[in-house]
Amino acid sequence: MFIHFNTYTAIGICTTLDIEEFQQEMSYIPTQRWRIAPPKTISVKVFKSLIQSLDNFMPGLKTIRRSTRAKVIALGQVNVLEGKDSWEVYQPYAFDKIEHLQFEMTLHKSNEASCELHVEFCKNHVLLSVSDIETGWRDAVFDEIERTLKIQGLFKGEWVNKLTSTFIRLQNVFLVLGASLLLLTHTDGYIDFKYFSLSLLVTGLIPVITDIFRLYFPAKPIDVLEERLTTPTTPSRIVEKFAIWVGITSNVVTLIIGLSSFIGGNF
Repeated sequence: MFIHFNTYTAIGICTTLDIEEFQQEMSYIPTQRWRIAPPKTISVKVFKSLIQSLDNFMPGLKTIRRSTRAKVIALGQVNVLEGKDSWEVYQPYAFDKIEHLQFEMTLHKSNEASCELHVEFCKNHVLLSVSDIETGWRDAVFDEIERTLKIQGLFKGEWVNKLTSTFIRLQNVFLVLGASLLLLTHTDGYIDFKYFSLSLLVTGLIPVITDIFRLYFPAKPIDVLEERLTTPTTPSRIVEKFAIWVGITSNVVTLIIGLSSFIGGNF
């Protein structure tokens, strides 16, 4: 039996092999889920407990092995440790020199399938991400580690961040709307929007006042890691913390009073 093998046959075989290899590689592309939160200082005690608790993280997952790693960046140098004692990765450096601290754990379902959680603490953010390859554990792992970080006070809920961002973006709208209502409002015997417009003006001015406090009382950049956790209490931080709730509360109360007057006047 004679098989005729020419250039076209070779090209066809190679193309088929390339496609199969490409499809196999495509099946291993990781899917990722991540979220960023405002910066938080983590204490050595909490960092140590987080690392050591990873051995028992979601014990119901059927893994063939688990690998833990921690990394610190300080003074332009990178230090990496693996294992249960990797929390000691920070020890060569002073706390105020640490710029970046992170820990990772990879859950191996098989030699090809794995799920990796990644948590990093920096001076300007906290990042949580989970990367999954063929395990289907991504969302469950993400939700569990997010819940753990929230319990430790290291990660803000998403709705709080959205509320803060929305309020800041609406400051100019509050100012314009409040000024317009204050100029156009009149008392017709049923409802008076004067106080409501004044509260809108105050709400719009609060971010301006916060910026002024930041200018004259700048907050010291937070440390990524501390021996014992202390919360800085500068005037700018105090104003910023209460700004949202003062503005929202004043608007809601004033609107309720105005609507009550309107309903009472009609009935």
